[in-house]
Amino acid sequence: MNLVQLQNLLPKHVKDLHLKAEVDGAQVCKLWHEYAKQFFLSRTMQNHEAINFRDGVLTILTSSPEVAEEIQTQKHRIISRINRALGHNLVVSIRFRS
Repeated sequence: MNLVQLQNLLPKHVKDLHLKAEVDGAQVCKLWHEYAKQFFLSRTMQNHEAINFRDGVLTILTSSPEVAEEIQTQKHRIISRINRALGHNLVVSIRFRS
């Protein structure tokens, strides 16, 4: 394969990777919400939201440090369920934003 052929292929593969990352991110955020409902009361569910997933890190927006603290107590269980549902260890950690 010569350099010109390789250049023609590269953008397509980069686009595919970007699209896959977006799909994975949306799927992880959806799964977080689905599994979090099993662990938290409605008050906690109403005061946080999974907003982003990138490079193994799920970002959770919370309304207060108390909500983040409550989520901390169950995050490993929820991450485990998400990874099991995805079939591989995609989610590594969680980051909180207020």
